[in-house]
Amino acid sequence: MSQAAFAVRLMNQSDEAPVTLARAGAALSQREQMTMCFDSQIYGVYSALPAATRQSMAEICLERAEEILRMAPTRSVAHLAAAVSRWRLGASDTAIDALQRAQDTARFEGWLSSRRLQFALEMAFDDGATPEAQDAILAIAASEFETLLSSGPLTDDLVEIYQSQPRAREWFIQTLETLPAQQQQRFIVRLRAAG
Repeated sequence: MSQAAFAVRLMNQSDEAPVTLARAGAALSQREQMTMCFDSQIYGVYSALPAATRQSMAEICLERAEEILRMAPTRSVAHLAAAVSRWRLGASDTAIDALQRAQDTARFEGWLSSRRLQFALEMAFDDGATPEAQDAILAIAASEFETLLSSGPLTDDLVEIYQSQPRAREWFIQTLETLPAQQQQRFIVRLRAAG
């Protein structure tokens, strides 16, 4: 199911026919489902959806992520979907814990690292983030930053995240300055090329 189809189904649900996510037994199906849950709550039209739809999305995705994690506790993408769902439901502390577990279970998986960094920066620079929470989140983000920058092809993901997160740009620059000159140069070259 696409992000848009999921949102439309949620907006049209009724008390008699609530929307659910089908149980996906295969690892690939679980990955696709959890990726859709994460992406639906971070990218696209999420902020334009009615509040009740956003809440339903978070609740359904969290329930499904927890079910997957009971069967496969190291399924990183399910930890990530749980993290964003908990954050959307106002449970920031458990969202940070889930984000850390997502990182611990797939530290060097680039496509997940990109999503984790995007999400971490959304959380850290949210107006409601406490200084303590921001410090914990940015520690996770710094590790993701280094992972992405250390891989040539993933530097483009880092540039995209930099461009999409204006509130995090000062943090990006400070973090970049702590890394070797060669990695700094790689980022700067790709950023200039991206315009």
